[in-house]
Amino acid sequence: MSAGGPNAWEPVLDGELRRAAEQAVEEICGEVETFASDSQVPPGVLADCALLNAYLAVARHDDRCSKLANRFLEAAIDALAETAMRPGLHGGFTGLAWIVEHLQHPPFAVAEAAAESDSNSEIDEALLTYLAAPRWKDVYDLIGGLVGFGVYALERLPRPSAVACLERVVTIWTRPRPKKVRTSPGGPLRNSCRR
Repeated sequence: MSAGGPNAWEPVLDGELRRAAEQAVEEICGEVETFASDSQVPPGVLADCALLNAYLAVARHDDRCSKLANRFLEAAIDALAETAMRPGLHGGFTGLAWIVEHLQHPPFAVAEAAAESDSNSEIDEALLTYLAAPRWKDVYDLIGGLVGFGVYALERLPRPSAVACLERVVTIWTRPRPKKVRTSPGGPLRNSCRR
């Protein structure tokens, strides 16, 4: 982002290097479009393709990329309804929901539209139920665990469900955790998740 405003983009490359980078992006996008058109692509990957094309649409003022972003996002949401997914931020239903939420705000959409609709309310309910377990037995990391759920909730603020989710994440994070020692063929491994 440049000093030209919160939605302004400024190239970081110029000349031959910029042309080479743009060509590489075009080639990647062509492959992504071909790959994502396969009916067997998981919902999370479709959502990733939507995010890529949404950013390209904004950066290039490109209607085709905008239409691709909408197509991939709709396909991801449709596939989610029929696919069992873990809750993680990366490759899970929370990650897909983060992308849906992210794309409902400027520069991708008008802020008022995001406030009027809540397409992630069912995801929030499922995540709140998941986080209500009396003992946390899952991981704490960004990719598939507690920190990732916090990142999703931050994107959803100021919705009440996001506040409730963050409260549960903090509650779980601040609970005392027993130190674990597990063994492996090479000897004991210590739990590396320390606060």
